[in-house]
Amino acid sequence: MNKKLFVIIASLTLLFVIIAILMEMPALSPKSNGNSILQVNFATLNTSTSDVCIFGIAQTESFLNSMPSGAYLQGSCCSYMDYSTYTQQINGLKNYSNISEIPSDPYNVSVALVKQMVSYWNASLSPQQNATLTHAINISEQMGGDSGYCCCECWAWYFHEGLLKYLILNHNMSAENLGTILYLEDCCGGTLGSPGFNA
Repeated sequence: MNKKLFVIIASLTLLFVIIAILMEMPALSPKSNGNSILQVNFATLNTSTSDVCIFGIAQTESFLNSMPSGAYLQGSCCSYMDYSTYTQQINGLKNYSNISEIPSDPYNVSVALVKQMVSYWNASLSPQQNATLTHAINISEQMGGDSGYCCCECWAWYFHEGLLKYLILNHNMSAENLGTILYLEDCCGGTLGSPGFNA
């Protein structure tokens, strides 16, 4: 066998081996890639501590005004985050990604957005709009969410109330969607709707 023929056969054999190895490897799907990003985000947010319990509207507004420009409230304040719950929340909130005021990640919310929504917490609603709001809270509770807008009257309480009022006033959103959003925006940690202070 001449040298040229040997090189061709060796090259083809190597090519076939490489193809065979590649065919055995699982493809990296967008879902797998998304999960790895979620895992990185979860690992970061699970150890973040800028989300703290601040009670009362005056204290909430003072706290938000003390935060630097461009800051984010990150992490959970009540319970340790749960990865499977976090994944459920992120995936569920994708359904509302067309409205920029709805946080895509309840554990990573810009202070600017929180301020904007807190400004709506005491907005006046019509009787029909108030009925929608009350129904939304009931839906969230039936899904297993907190009683009211959060597990306690902290910054998130006023933020969530303001967010729902904003969505009613500016997007005429249904109680069903509002209740689902309130449920998915739970930022207390643990499984959705779980009470307790152990972080």
